[in-house]
Amino acid sequence: MNFENLIKNFARNIDISGNIEPDKEGGYAFVVDHFEVKCLPYGSKKGLLKGNICFLSDDQIESEELIKKLLKINLASAKENSEIITKEKDNFLVLFRLFDADNIGDEEFIQMFENFVNRLEFWRNCSAKQTFEPAMFQFIYP
Repeated sequence: MNFENLIKNFARNIDISGNIEPDKEGGYAFVVDHFEVKCLPYGSKKGLLKGNICFLSDDQIESEELIKKLLKINLASAKENSEIITKEKDNFLVLFRLFDADNIGDEEFIQMFENFVNRLEFWRNCSAKQTFEPAMFQFIYP
């Protein structure tokens, strides 16, 4: 099955009515649980899933710390996962997953897409600023 047919079958399987058309890059955008995932052709037989993780701060030290943190987490889980994290020119960290569009069935693609959305959520949670408020203690004196 080629990339375009795979994506159109996917849209039909998840109950998107009407005719979906590719954007100027030949990609298709799907919004699932507030996550936009783009499906893009890659060469003649492959495809890419792409989702933005986060925007990097203009503060270089803060951005470097976040990247170091995510790289450590990525190293620990690299064996089990097929996604790649990259930094785009527009200062976004982006999650990618390459797949063979010619050799993947509809059900397998749906499962891969769902897993990608889950991984995107995981990386967004990892990249979120952790703010801790001090615990409030109340001292009672006798």
